[in-house]
Amino acid sequence: MDDKNRRDQSGYNKYAQDSGGGRRPEKPKSFPITTYIPVIFGLILLLVFLLPLIKPSDGKAQPTPTPTPSTTPTVELTPTPNPLEDILSDKFLILVNASSKVPDNYQPEKLVVIAQEEGNAVKTKPNDLRISSTAYLALNELVKAAAEAGFDKLEIRDAFRTRAKQQEIYEKNPKTAAPPGTSDFETGLAVQIGLTEGTLDNDSPELKWLLENAYKYGYILRFPQGKKQLTGWDYNRSIWRYVGQRYATDMHAYNYCFEEYIRAIKDAIDLGDTALPPPPSPTPTPPESPSPSPSASATPPVSPSPSASATPPTSPTPSASPTPSASPTPSDSPPPQA
Repeated sequence: MDDKNRRDQSGYNKYAQDSGGGRRPEKPKSFPITTYIPVIFGLILLLVFLLPLIKPSDGKAQPTPTPTPSTTPTVELTPTPNPLEDILSDKFLILVNASSKVPDNYQPEKLVVIAQEEGNAVKTKPNDLRISSTAYLALNELVKAAAEAGFDKLEIRDAFRTRAKQQEIYEKNPKTAAPPGTSDFETGLAVQIGLTEGTLDNDSPELKWLLENAYKYGYILRFPQGKKQLTGWDYNRSIWRYVGQRYATDMHAYNYCFEEYIRAIKDAIDLGDTALPPPPSPTPTPPESPSPSPSASATPPVSPSPSASATPPTSPTPSASPTPSASPTPSDSPPPQA
């Protein structure tokens, strides 16, 4: 045996001794297939959840999104409502005259027969007169207050009229009645007031009480004295219109007729005002100062009468100036029916 083989054999023997006396090396341990099943199952579930999230590529390059420049949001200012505009839309403040007619589709508030209302204190003639339920409640309180003040003769002579009834009245009295559609009676808010005894004339205490107190219950004299150029009608002391306590109080304070009040509100809105200016303060009447009495003049000495002097002729007595005629007062006859 040559030297090379001897060296190989000795090396083998040494390896055999080091590795356990010539035993074969142990094979690595193997794991059964069941060990990998949970892992495989988990991977499958992961793919099931991830696949819907993966968008298929169509082969085209996706455009780069353009960044949107940030802009400051525009704030839209909501105009503040003017409370005066709410006044004009109030259902009890409907203005009716020749240039502002009752709409054809107008429906008055619930009408009630005055004489049939429970607790009614209002005398009516005839007994089937109807009026708005709200206007009736105020009228009933007005009549009660008048009676407590000693004026228990107030009587309602007319109230709500249909358009056909107004047409009938107008055809009979075209000079004194309002054309259909232009009468406050069609609103169910107007009444004609008289007395059970006597006449509601300018000197009657009942009229004076109404002029001073009706506004407290929401009623105004519809055609006051000196306002014909605004209302279109002569002074009429018998026709009263319900507008509500707030507005009636304003008109009384400003001494406005209905037309003036509506015009003042519209003018204030046009100027951007949210309220009417304060009403004018009543001008106080200055007290009368006593006129000074003229001092008695000294009596001149009597001069001696000239002898045989001629008696001067008597100067003619000046004729008395004519007494001015009294200014005509409004007639106490029943006023025209609007």
